[in-house]
Amino acid sequence: FQSTTNVKPHVAFYFYGGQGFGKGIFSSTIEAVFGTSAVRTVREQSDLKSMSGIDVWTRTFAIIDEVDMKAGSSMYNNIKTMTGGQSFDSARKGEHFKRFETPAQLIMNSNHAPTFLEADDRRFFVSKFETEFKQHENKTKYFKNYVNWLECEQGYEAIAGLLQKRDVS
Repeated sequence: FQSTTNVKPHVAFYFYGGQGFGKGIFSSTIEAVFGTSAVRTVREQSDLKSMSGIDVWTRTFAIIDEVDMKAGSSMYNNIKTMTGGQSFDSARKGEHFKRFETPAQLIMNSNHAPTFLEADDRRFFVSKFETEFKQHENKTKYFKNYVNWLECEQGYEAIAGLLQKRDVS
């Protein structure tokens, strides 16, 4: 919303936590706020290895919903490379090699803590995506009310407005 440069941060986000804590809601909120033309969501990391995997990186955000990566794997190396660069030569299915701009900020979601991080790797922002609810609080009711706010009470618009007006300089 407020990008003053065309250079993406060279950091990928890795959010993990148990099922039902809102990682999927967070991802769908990004898509609703920024629009489907700005977000490419893939259901699993193997989609990055397809012949058209470069397309994932050509949007503003790339979201992978289920990640299970190993250190040193070709997938890990691919993500490190794509996170660190602005454009790459690649072949798409049925096409020859050509240069693609790759501005996407990568967001990875998982139910498990990462096991692929190398010592001193600066490419990943890792955060446990959970909260503890007080005994009298109902997690299901909380998320139902939150989704209702997003979808029926202009919550997406409120988030977009906040992002447009917040000074991030």
